[in-house]
Amino acid sequence: MADAHCPLARAENCSGKRSRSSTIFSITVRRQQEVPCSSNIDLQGMTPILHTSGMYGSDHGNTRMVVPVAAHPVNKNSIIVFDLSQDPALLLDHSAKTLAERLYTASEDLPEGVERPALKQLLVNKCPVIAPTSTLTGEAARRLNIDFMACRQNRQRLLDARKEIQKKLGKIFEPREFEPVTDPDLMIYAGGFFDDKDKALMERVHQVPPDQLNGQGWNFNDGRLPEMLFRYRARNYPETLDPEEQARWLQHCRARLLEGESGHLSFTGFREELEQLRTQAGDDVSRLSLLNEVEAFGHELGRFVQGSA
Repeated sequence: MADAHCPLARAENCSGKRSRSSTIFSITVRRQQEVPCSSNIDLQGMTPILHTSGMYGSDHGNTRMVVPVAAHPVNKNSIIVFDLSQDPALLLDHSAKTLAERLYTASEDLPEGVERPALKQLLVNKCPVIAPTSTLTGEAARRLNIDFMACRQNRQRLLDARKEIQKKLGKIFEPREFEPVTDPDLMIYAGGFFDDKDKALMERVHQVPPDQLNGQGWNFNDGRLPEMLFRYRARNYPETLDPEEQARWLQHCRARLLEGESGHLSFTGFREELEQLRTQAGDDVSRLSLLNEVEAFGHELGRFVQGSA
């Protein structure tokens, strides 16, 4: 807790001001010292609070009036809050699937005019900066662009549809299932760490002449390493591959470049990216020239891969 208080105290001292903001600051620190953060959150009554976080942006002073709407279905230290500046009709008019897609999509990737649901996770074990709405003056509300009347109306709409919204939130924040990762290039956190024996063998790989890498009879313990060694040879010493290995490597390349296997950029995605970049380049001759070179390389690679099929 002291680690959290120190930077806040320094920030207050540096400001050199004793204003309403320091009152909010004092209340926030005092509450965090005296009672657990969760005690200041009334989920049952859905009582609005002020929440200060970098997630809200400096144009609003990093502070919004939010309302706790549901407990996280998995993380017991997380309370899901809703920014009352947004019309909750968004939560009512769309399915949990659509809302989840918008929530987990970067702002720049959302289509024009599509709004992300104003949902945030308030982590009570991370010392969030919260304060009661009674600390907010009219002047501060105007500066932070907080409309009391709109917030009150939006909260009432949430209360009226509480069960429906909480049901959706349970689906939105439920653990997401991902396809198991089997590609060694992508298994950074899968399969555990390599043991000492494998680490020693990996060190030896860099000491053995390239043309002898395939005849060493490597006895790896980790099942990822044989494929990783093969790809290491194919990428760095393709001349050491025998005909069967060459065919195997080309099949691997085709799966990624033609089919986009494991989420890799395919030729189709490559061409789409190029078109977007050309549009962004406008009349910039140097950028267009560079894109032409990239396109030529892509065409050459495509002819090679497809010609080898």
